[in-house]
Amino acid sequence: MSGAGGQLFRRLIHCILAHLLSRSVTEMAWKTEYMGDAVNFFVQAIHTMNTDRDHGGYDNFVPIVQSSGIGKSRMVDEAAKYIFTLPFTLRPRFG
Repeated sequence: MSGAGGQLFRRLIHCILAHLLSRSVTEMAWKTEYMGDAVNFFVQAIHTMNTDRDHGGYDNFVPIVQSSGIGKSRMVDEAAKYIFTLPFTLRPRFG
């Protein structure tokens, strides 16, 4: 294929392959052993916040904000092994 049709086809194939690769990399990341101390610091911070707060009617939640691909979801997933979590993601809807 050549011209605009060929370019569109190549872009479509590229997007499909990128999606499949990204998905398999993410799935593999969850199957490997968790590395680093972030989950320990996170769980300790949650415990500290719960013991130090005055229970003055405020909700008990923690927003986790960072760039894509840093490991936020994986850290929360690991923390769920030690503390109750209710993870969810808020993001704009694309498309």
